[in-house]
Amino acid sequence: MKVIAAVLCYNQPHLTWGMYHQLGKHMVLVDNGSVIAQPVLPCQTLRFSENRYFAGGWNQAMEKLSRYDWVAMLNSDVVGINLAMIEALAEQAEAAGVAVLSPSFNSPHAHMHKQGTGVRCVNWIDWCCPLVSTAMWQHVGGFDYPTFVGYGADLDFCKRAAKLSYHFAVSDDHEVIHLGSITALGEGLQGKQGNVSNMNDALKTKWGVNSWTEMF
Repeated sequence: MKVIAAVLCYNQPHLTWGMYHQLGKHMVLVDNGSVIAQPVLPCQTLRFSENRYFAGGWNQAMEKLSRYDWVAMLNSDVVGINLAMIEALAEQAEAAGVAVLSPSFNSPHAHMHKQGTGVRCVNWIDWCCPLVSTAMWQHVGGFDYPTFVGYGADLDFCKRAAKLSYHFAVSDDHEVIHLGSITALGEGLQGKQGNVSNMNDALKTKWGVNSWTEMF
């Protein structure tokens, strides 16, 4: 079983350093078109020529990482992650037969919060730090970019994956902290990536729902 941690970064090099201190050479740095130089680290690095935001950046990265069985798709502002946790998540995911397994974390969405112990299935994953099966990712086809730039990409992906009989879960045995929107706010991207109105419009056009809350 081949497992890797990938960290999507755009500018904010101090966040990159923080992730490297947690994961070391076991991480892949995914530089999503930064205009501020990212640190040169002794780990695998993917550098893209332009910022395709959250969804487009991950689509490019996952194409390059298909040789792995599992990829931890990490935001650059996650605290408390390490290689041992990622390997444990992979073992839990395979044992539970789920295609996406996230540690619990302080998401705005309560179903991602720690609720006890063990692995519990959920309808969708808030895409901050999930461990993802690359076989499933390829089968589903990745994020629907540019329909969804940031917000809504995870909802749409999980809806499509569920239609193909894939399952998602949260591990309450592992918990991290998400500092939350540091890059989006710091780089002035929140209106582009985190626009709820645009997300709801796209979900309505594609799925016929009035709000993201009706997706599941």
